[in-house]
Amino acid sequence: MIRTTLTLNDTVMALFQKTQFEELARERSKYCISFYVPTRKNDFNKDAAIKLKNQVSNVSKQLAEMGLKPKEIDEYLNPVQKVVDDSSIWRLVENSLIIFRSKNHFVQTSLPVEVEEFYLVSDRFYLLPLLDLFNQDDKFFILTLSLNKNMLYQATQNEITAINTTGIIPKDIAESVGTDVVQKSLGFRTGQSGGTYALYHGKGEGKDDRDLEREKYLNDIGNGLSKILEGYNQPLVVASVESTFAQFRAVSAFKHIYPKCVHGNYDDTDVKVIHEKAKQILQPYFDQIKNETKSKYTELPNNKTANIGEIVKAADDGRVDTLFVSKGHHLWGDFDRETGRADIHQEKEPMDNCLLDFAARSTFFHGGNVFVLEDDELPENNTPVNAILRY
Repeated sequence: MIRTTLTLNDTVMALFQKTQFEELARERSKYCISFYVPTRKNDFNKDAAIKLKNQVSNVSKQLAEMGLKPKEIDEYLNPVQKVVDDSSIWRLVENSLIIFRSKNHFVQTSLPVEVEEFYLVSDRFYLLPLLDLFNQDDKFFILTLSLNKNMLYQATQNEITAINTTGIIPKDIAESVGTDVVQKSLGFRTGQSGGTYALYHGKGEGKDDRDLEREKYLNDIGNGLSKILEGYNQPLVVASVESTFAQFRAVSAFKHIYPKCVHGNYDDTDVKVIHEKAKQILQPYFDQIKNETKSKYTELPNNKTANIGEIVKAADDGRVDTLFVSKGHHLWGDFDRETGRADIHQEKEPMDNCLLDFAARSTFFHGGNVFVLEDDELPENNTPVNAILRY
């Protein structure tokens, strides 16, 4: 039975989840086909559709050379051909269209990552371009903050999940200072939904009282964050109007508030929009992490290597702490787990695997970090892969 996972809908791209990646990484099948097509956001992408059409044609020829009959080839490629012909899909894609097809899987996704035009037929899917999305050093938190409501989220560059704060963080200012106080000093009305307080200041009300109530509310949120996020040192990005953010930073006991915020009122905004804006603000932070990790590699006297054979075996053994891989580079061959040897081919042979992809996914599954970088960004850029070893 074919399992279909589509991450395109009529309005917004869904996030590619880590569980989806793990399921694809575990797939072993006689014919696992991977398609990567670079695209342009908010464009008709006619050229990209032609590229995928050509990839489908080339894969069809490869499968025929491997002995598959026309009917078998059609079973594999008809779902992909439907993507080629569906103009509505091409208007929704972000920076890439990626498709994985095997006997039991058909997964189609569009992601905000740049990819090279590439396809592969092997016994496992080619996943290296996706691994940088799940880097363990890219975790952060988002707080949407206003007097009417707040929400806390844990996020990576590709995922976002709401955190339950009930009973620890007040949901709005009324829950912090009490509805009686809000009625007397601010006035309030309950929205039609029954859950949102819209605050209105009456003429002649004392500004000091209002500021004290706001201060208590924001201080309560900060104290709650310190409890919920105890032990975490990842940054918290706040989405709020500037005045609220400034006061929150001034009174909050929470120590990891990122100095820049996502400016605006986001009470009724899709969290995916906030997530994208938060990532843009945090880009210098992510770059700093990469640079610090690269410096660590350079400074280490031992426990590092740029030898592909050693790296592949170490990754399979779970000994790679951090892997740096050259973007768009391929090393073809296979790895024999019994002998612990990597067989590297000068040219790609039928059903070969990319050893860089193998090393990266093995590192990922053993809890290591994977950075996919340009050639000149690698700590040792005379080879396509560097590794910091655990031991």
